Amino acid sequence: GVKVHQVLYRGEEEALLYAYVYRVLSCVGMETDYSTTAYTLGEDFRLEGGRVMWTPGRGPRMGRPYGITYLAAPEFYVFRELPQVRGQGGHELPRRLHLRPWELFPRPGAAFGR
Repeated sequence: GVKVHQVLYRGEEEALLYAYVYRVLSCVGMETDYSTTAYTLGEDFRLEGGRVMWTPGRGPRMGRPYGITYLAAPEFYVFRELPQVRGQGGHELPRRLHLRPWELFPRPGAAFGR
């Protein structure tokens, strides 16, 4: 897996870069006085469809940032298939693909800072 750290804002699009999360390592809210609060998966929030869903009455205040660090399954786009005939001894060998990490491709709204 890959270790990912994201800063999200409560009440905005709270989507993780990767939908398949193995384990949440930490989730910490940041206040205006630079104090921090740690939040716990299953108690304060849950992950649903690649989004952070807060338990009512828990989590940072609306509009406040929080950082979440997690281990996730990497996702790739098949950029293109390399044009090669791959075989040995009459058997086909696996094809070669040119992969790009998912986060390198722009997502809808990325140009607007979302």
